[in-house]
Amino acid sequence: SQNILVSFDPLHPDIPVVKLADFGLSRATNIQGYTFSSQVVTLWYRAPELLLGFEDYSSEIDVWSFGCILFELFTGKTLFNKLSEKEMILAIFTKLGYQGILEDQFFERCPRYNENSDILKNLNFGSSVIIEEIKDKETNLLLVNILNIIPSRRPSILKIKESGWFEACLDSIGFISKN
Repeated sequence: SQNILVSFDPLHPDIPVVKLADFGLSRATNIQGYTFSSQVVTLWYRAPELLLGFEDYSSEIDVWSFGCILFELFTGKTLFNKLSEKEMILAIFTKLGYQGILEDQFFERCPRYNENSDILKNLNFGSSVIIEEIKDKETNLLLVNILNIIPSRRPSILKIKESGWFEACLDSIGFISKN
């Protein structure tokens, strides 16, 4: 949370400006023929595909990180705060469950899936996900979609922005003037 900056625009003092900082582990993803490292993103905000060694990623990993940060902003708690990649994998799949992982077969293409499959096989996967700490239905649904285990099923940042959730959220807490 020390890398989330909140300020107010002098022209619009009732609307907060939120900026994310510290991109020390960021990488360009549009370099043709380049193999990426899965060692990007701070561990607590690292997407499951990165934890399992996937190196052909795109902006879906940023959407995942955004979801973790959004959870933290709403609850004041870190969603996944483990010290190792194995602990993170277990925490993520325990919290978010099944989400069609076996039908999709995405994770079988991840280099470290097999070495972690024993962890995943012993989990009691559920088919529906609810993030108990988030009581608002719209916010919960948004987070469940953003934190989808399967990267291709996560909405793009543009889709999230166009959903109207931000405006509704800001309006509900009094940050948008009704004038």
